[in-house]
Amino acid sequence: MNQIKNFGDLKTSVQAFINRRDKITLDNIPLFINMAEKQIYRKVDNIPAFETNFLATLDSDGFVTVPANMIKMKHIFRMGTAGSQAGNIQVLTRKSLSLMSTSNNGFARTGEYLWFTPDFKPGDQIFITYLADQKELVDDSDSNILLTIAPDLYLYTALTIAARFNNDDAEYAKWEPLSKEAMADIIEQNEDFEYSGGALVIQKGSISQC
Repeated sequence: MNQIKNFGDLKTSVQAFINRRDKITLDNIPLFINMAEKQIYRKVDNIPAFETNFLATLDSDGFVTVPANMIKMKHIFRMGTAGSQAGNIQVLTRKSLSLMSTSNNGFARTGEYLWFTPDFKPGDQIFITYLADQKELVDDSDSNILLTIAPDLYLYTALTIAARFNNDDAEYAKWEPLSKEAMADIIEQNEDFEYSGGALVIQKGSISQC
């Protein structure tokens, strides 16, 4: 019995646990997993392992291009001004575009750009931490940090969606509480991390592939 390590393992496990053998259900297992993945990310996008950062330099118009994979910004700082070493780190606050001419330093987002004003100049360095979008599971060898941490969450949520697809109330009643429990565990673990500095861990006895 192998652990669920990647998309291929997950598909095999869903097929093993699902109470159906008809072709239309089995052919839609990748769809169930994809829908489960989207549902999970809507609820647990604040996983610390999703956090990354980048150091940007203001262009001549006072703009920085937003990273294409950024889904939520967490912190933003000015690390130093052009031509000087990074001294006191300045924490920046978001402002509405209508207030960008006021005296307090800040930033606003407009489309794919961050705009900084008023006393910023080209060459200033901005350090941003953000939550990055995660690559969807597509190929059998694909994996990600959340599948490693919580294979049970993927499995139970996909089985819940499959039960909805088949209007199978008994199967839904079996898997939906387990999906909620696994979700609650991840959310609680994430909150503990935020306040204690601990690391997310793989739960002992995580779901294995049948």
